[in-house]
Amino acid sequence: MKLSKKVEKLIHQLDMSKLPTHLGIIPDGNRRWAKKHGKPPSYGHLKGRYVFERILKFIVRKLPGIKIITIYAMSLDNFLKRSSRERTFLFKLFKESFEKLKKEKLIHELKVKVSFFGKLEMLPADLLKVMEELLLATKDYNERFLNFCICYDGREEISHACKEIAEKVLRKEISPEEIDENLVKNHLYTKGFSPPDLIIRSGGEKRISSFLLYDVGYSELYFSAKLWPEFDEIELLKAIIDYETRERRFGK
Repeated sequence: MKLSKKVEKLIHQLDMSKLPTHLGIIPDGNRRWAKKHGKPPSYGHLKGRYVFERILKFIVRKLPGIKIITIYAMSLDNFLKRSSRERTFLFKLFKESFEKLKKEKLIHELKVKVSFFGKLEMLPADLLKVMEELLLATKDYNERFLNFCICYDGREEISHACKEIAEKVLRKEISPEEIDENLVKNHLYTKGFSPPDLIIRSGGEKRISSFLLYDVGYSELYFSAKLWPEFDEIELLKAIIDYETRERRFGK
């Protein structure tokens, strides 16, 4: 991966000991970027996929301190509101991306384990099959972690956890007195993962759109004005440099 002088300069400004362990990304702006260029939404989604692949490789290769990457690939709200035609196109892109990821040497060389969070049962069978193959191909890895939130909503995740806990109470497997924040966390899709240290959202919107709601209480937020297809290594590094200058108080 050949890097520009500006990217190299920004990398040298980083304190590698202060990199966020868990990075969350909300890649927003594909449709608006396509509209700005007089193209259909599919054009923006294609460009957005290319940007994701490039940014992922950059993080995995150049920023080893980032151990967990969680991508908000498709919200449940977007799944329900998009036209069937656009959903079909997105599922096709996901399928191609996951097939490509399964064969990506970098994923296997650096032992990157892939996981999926959300109401996955809503996805088409052919996409689920490819996702399962990717899970199996990386299930024994534990050096780095790549999580995709698809058909995901943070409120649904919490309600799903509550239902599981309620069922265990009814079966007398646990008592109500045992319910605490750790028990709830252990019933979330994201169980086993630390909360995100930094969440980057592209596209200029300043909200988290129900992303990892249970875990984001003390996450640092960075909102980029760039639409996702315009996002690049420079913008990523600017966000991380900004993160490293912050004093994280965790409510103290």
